[in-house]
Parts: sequence; structure tokens; C-alpha cells
Amino acid sequence: MAETQPQRAPRRQTRPKMPKLRARRTLLAALLLFVGCGRSCGNDEDPMASLKLRDWRPKTTATLRRTPIDKPAFEVIDFHTHLRNIKEPARLVAKMDRIGIKMIVDLDGGVTSLKANLARYDRAFPGRFASFAVIDFENNIDAADWSDRTARALDDAFRQGARGLKIHKSLGLYIRYKSGKLMPVDDPKLDAAWRICAKHRRPVVIHTADPAAFFEPFDKHNERWHELLEEPDWIYSGKKLYSREQLFAQRNRLLERHPDTTFVAAHLSDNAEDLPTLAKWLDRFPNLYVDLSARLNELGRQPYSARRFLLKYQDRLLFGTDFLAFDKDRYRVYFRVLETADEYIDTRLANGIQGIWRTHGFYLPKAVLKKIYRDNALKLLGDDQSPHPATSQPTQR
Repeated sequence: MAETQPQRAPRRQTRPKMPKLRARRTLLAALLLFVGCGRSCGNDEDPMASLKLRDWRPKTTATLRRTPIDKPAFEVIDFHTHLRNIKEPARLVAKMDRIGIKMIVDLDGGVTSLKANLARYDRAFPGRFASFAVIDFENNIDAADWSDRTARALDDAFRQGARGLKIHKSLGLYIRYKSGKLMPVDDPKLDAAWRICAKHRRPVVIHTADPAAFFEPFDKHNERWHELLEEPDWIYSGKKLYSREQLFAQRNRLLERHPDTTFVAAHLSDNAEDLPTLAKWLDRFPNLYVDLSARLNELGRQPYSARRFLLKYQDRLLFGTDFLAFDKDRYRVYFRVLETADEYIDTRLANGIQGIWRTHGFYLPKAVLKKIYRDNALKLLGDDQSPHPATSQPTQR
């Protein structure tokens, strides 16, 4: 009988080995899927984790008092406005009456357009508008006779009825000689113009430099990031310009050299971030005033220091807004900040976004409001013959 061979066990079917790289990728994908579902299952990405800073608009949960201010405590002279977009002056005057605005100072009087603007505003509505002249910096500043021509033109502008002179921030920041050199704020070529202003007793509204953040790097540390994102031309960091400190030094030399000329430093001299230094300037230069335009947010985030400053220098402050459009609700923001003790006020309606902080009210006494709203402006625009209203000592409160 033939011997039978023992049967072998069937060979086990084995799965082919996966390459190591493919196995690692599969494991990584599984881990990512697990982590993603752990945060928000069903979504590829948590939208809040990738929220852009430009889209962050927090709303406060605080219960806050909101004091309604329909009209200011006194009629207002707005010492810093721009009427370049106004088509119907009569409608603007009616709106001013509803808001509580006695007079508007128009800093866009212009050069060639001055005569027409004086007729359209100042003469058509006596006592409601004050048009300011400007200097023509595009008319060959390199020419040897530019200074004399500028002085004669300014003298003629005041004789026509211009109530003052406006100097844009382009002086010191943008205006250049043919050589490429920037024209400094204290350029001697302008001395004749300042003397004409003193001769006619006309104030000079001068805008020098800009907020400190505009001169700092545009990065995650810049406190005006949102604003500069919308206005990249205001980013001066890295450009071949005078520094902010140099611009202020030029302006101060100008004040010292022309003590008989009254200067109004726009936007709280663009140094509301540093009230102690601004106070030193006001103490040093009796021919210096400042307007409050477009700087409520800077003052209002330091309410205690700001209130002390406003009380002490109440004779040197002018109400201003920098408005191009005139809406009652925009003015109410200013009235509320100056007149009430309300907290955490959103000022964006007035002058747009200027940092993401909020402002606190100053609850100024009525006697101080009257000076800031109206009386100080009347001293500069009227026929008062005293050398300078500012030569008196700062009022202590």
C-alpha cells in the first residue's frame, strides 16, 4: 500500500506591506481629522481662529449712561472746517441753525478761488462764515522773488476780506525745492508772509506733522493700525522725511521768531498724546493757540489729565472738528464729550476710526465751554486790538 504524504496547512493570505511614507501620511491625516472635529466637527476651519484684525469690531457689554445733547450749551464757532464739497450754502446755514453753530471757519478759501468763496460765503451770509487764504507753494518756490510775491498776494487776500491763513501739513512733509530738499516749516522764505499776518492781525492755522503712530513702523504694535490700513499715505515710517521731532522744533523756532503773529496749531498741535509737552509749548509761546479738531479720541483716553489740561488752558483752546460734511449727530459727539461725564464714548461717527479705544467725557464747566465754543475764537477773528489774548497767565482751576 502506497504511503500517503501528510497534508500541508493552507498558506495564510497576508496583506502586502504598506510603504512607510504612505503609512505616516495616513496617520497624520487621521490625527488632523481628530483634532479638527474636536474643535468644530463638520467645519474645515474655525473661523474665529483666522479672524483678521481689520475685521475685529468688538461691542461693549458694559451698561453705560448716554446723555442726550441736542444743542451745545452755547452757540459754537467751528474754527476748523473744509467747505470744498458744499454745493448749497443756504442749506448749510439752515443746518447750522439747527445744530447750534454760530459761525464756520473755512480753511479751503484757496488762492484763485478766494474771491469767489468770499462772495459765496462771507458776503452772502455775514457773520456765518470766515474764509481763510492759503499760500501758493506750486508757483516756483525756487524763484528769488517768490517770497515777495507771496507776501503781496497774502496782503491782497486780507484786503479782500480773508480772515486768516491756513498752512497745510504739506509744509515740512511734502513741499520740496527742485533739488529735492524739503521746505522746512521755519524756512526764512516765509518770514515776509508771517509779518503780513501780524500786520493785518490775522491768525495762522498751521498743521505740523501728524499723530505719533503715523511715524512709527506699521506693524502689530502700531496703535492706529486700522486707520493706517485705510490711509496708507499717512505711513511716514521708512520715508526720507523730517522726523516728527524735527518738524516740531522747526515750528517752535517759527513761533519764537515771530512773536507778533498768532498761530493756531491744528489738532492740538498734533501732540495730544503728550499733554505735558504741549503744556510746555503753550507756556513758552504766548502767541500759540490750539484747536481740538479730530483729536477727541486722543484726549478722551486720558480723561483726568485731559480735563486738567482743558481747565488750565481754557483761554488758548478753540473748538474745531475738521468736518467736510456737516451732520447734527457728528457734532453731538463733540458736545457729549465736552459737556457730559459719560464714559466709553464711541467717537468714530465724528472723525472715523482713530485707534480702537473709547473716549470719556470731560464735563467742563459752562464758563469754560463758553470760551472754547465761542469767546476765544471771537478774540482772534474780531477787532480786539490787544497784542495777544494769550499773554495773560493760564487760568488755574
